Amino acid sequence: SSGINAESQSEIILFVKSVEMFTLVLVLATCCLVSSDPVLDLIPSLYPTNTDTPTWTSSHWMTGGARTLDSSSSSTDPQDSSGLSQRRGSQDAAIVISDGVMQMGGTQVRLYLNPWIKEDGTPWTAAEDEERRSSGAKPTRFYLNTEITVYYKRSGTDGKDGGGLVVGCRTSPNGHSAPESNYLHTHTYYARFRHDGLVDFVKEMTHPTAEYYWNGQLHRHGTLFPSKKLPSDKWLGMKFVVYNIDSTRVKLELYIDETSGGEVDRISSLSNWELVGEMVDDGTYFVVETKGKVDGISAITTGGGVVFIRNTEVVKAEYKYLVVKEIVPPV
Repeated sequence: SSGINAESQSEIILFVKSVEMFTLVLVLATCCLVSSDPVLDLIPSLYPTNTDTPTWTSSHWMTGGARTLDSSSSSTDPQDSSGLSQRRGSQDAAIVISDGVMQMGGTQVRLYLNPWIKEDGTPWTAAEDEERRSSGAKPTRFYLNTEITVYYKRSGTDGKDGGGLVVGCRTSPNGHSAPESNYLHTHTYYARFRHDGLVDFVKEMTHPTAEYYWNGQLHRHGTLFPSKKLPSDKWLGMKFVVYNIDSTRVKLELYIDETSGGEVDRISSLSNWELVGEMVDDGTYFVVETKGKVDGISAITTGGGVVFIRNTEVVKAEYKYLVVKEIVPPV
């Protein structure tokens, strides 16, 4: 017979399977050579990375087992090798990290990525902070022109209307902390996907007074969801991009991923991301009331290099795939 016998067929099948397995191993090995960071491998970028500043990712949320950061334990994450992670906020603020997800709860709860860390871990005194600012020195992970990506899941109807997925950047390490002299150095831009379904950009020069802006108007929100509420129990992605155009103008861009559901096999496509809004703070119309003699008109072109996530009056709010990277501005 000219046909292939059963023994030969088995040998061919085994050979094909061996080739397929070798190909899979080769692909995985190639991915590992490109990047050893599982989160960074998943998240697509809008802008090229400035490799002079190390990118921060939440990949360490996948390791080290479950851990809690609260007032009775540590305010820092021992698994974060960069040392940047800090839990801050009210006395009841708590962060639980497990299986790649960060859960936040409390009246006022924050995760700061603070590059201004003293070697001994103690807080900066007022005098040390003033010396730090006047010296002009900057840490390696000073984040200025940034592309910040994060996924968020709200639990039920939990949380204050003005809370939600709120990301701040260019803030100083102590601009929201007592004593009041620190408030003169707050200088923060925010993007907000609010629990009430609204969206906006916010500028805060001196804590706690801020102003919000959308679509060419001060003191105006945009409508993100027709239902007027942020969806519950659904993963939503945010990209908040901030970069200097020149020495006086700053560009803010905000994107949403409503498509992937935060699923690992779907989030790598750049086509998931839809532009929600953008603006240029050129120092003429994004004006905010300030304390003392602090300029509330000019754009925040330098800031303090700190990025943070905040929420308000939540029992359980979940976050994953957080990436903070310095970009090469498209100017």
